[in-house]
Amino acid sequence: MVFFKKTAYFILKLIQSSTACGNKLVTLGSNYGKWTICSCSNHLPKNSFMISSGVGEDISFDIEVISKFGTMVLLIDPVIRAKNHVEDYLINSTDKKISNYSFGGKRKVTEYISNSRIKESIIFIPFALWNSSKNLKFWPPENSENVSYSINKRNSVVPIIYSTITVKEIIKQYQLHIANKVFAIFKMDIEGAELNNLIFSKAWRNVKQVLIEFDSLREMKIITFIKFISAIITLRKEHYTLISIEGLNTLWLKYEK
Repeated sequence: MVFFKKTAYFILKLIQSSTACGNKLVTLGSNYGKWTICSCSNHLPKNSFMISSGVGEDISFDIEVISKFGTMVLLIDPVIRAKNHVEDYLINSTDKKISNYSFGGKRKVTEYISNSRIKESIIFIPFALWNSSKNLKFWPPENSENVSYSINKRNSVVPIIYSTITVKEIIKQYQLHIANKVFAIFKMDIEGAELNNLIFSKAWRNVKQVLIEFDSLREMKIITFIKFISAIITLRKEHYTLISIEGLNTLWLKYEK
């Protein structure tokens, strides 16, 4: 409903801080896949890693984070097209120093910067991110040109079952790759599954910065609004400050007391 959507946006604008992080904000990625992060050493220390859930066919942001900051990136997406896209980049892209992104959300691997260091810093995990491990229904996009699957029901398509994984399990299973690294960035672009992960998962709550696409704002009903409020309360309780709002994308930074 429009009322809940407008109220949710009003709340985000109300709690947004315009002073935190100073001039350390940087926007990375293509026009379609871009995200804003804080580049200060407190929130993006050296020898760090990022969990980036929701890959699709645009990994420009993830690649640029690795290129600029040397961050290890764990990419998470259950969709075969996402897996194929990442594998295509890892196998077929050649050394390139400058990106040249085209319009839209489907990248060619020739558009990305590429080198062996970037490729060695990417791990792909073919699961859906959730607050528990289970088999879960996801609905494909109604337009087959798109790649994003959603936990929200779509009447014109048949759902597919995907296995899910939690943040806690990711950290445990990939400990050898991220040992002695700082969990610096947690990105969720997961088409409606972000609220459950924020509310019911605890393993993310010490990460330095959280990037959230509030996809639930697209069609907000009363139950979604209640979950949204609960997610905001959780973020605030865990000492996260809202720094940036760009459409549905938000940046939250952790400030310890």
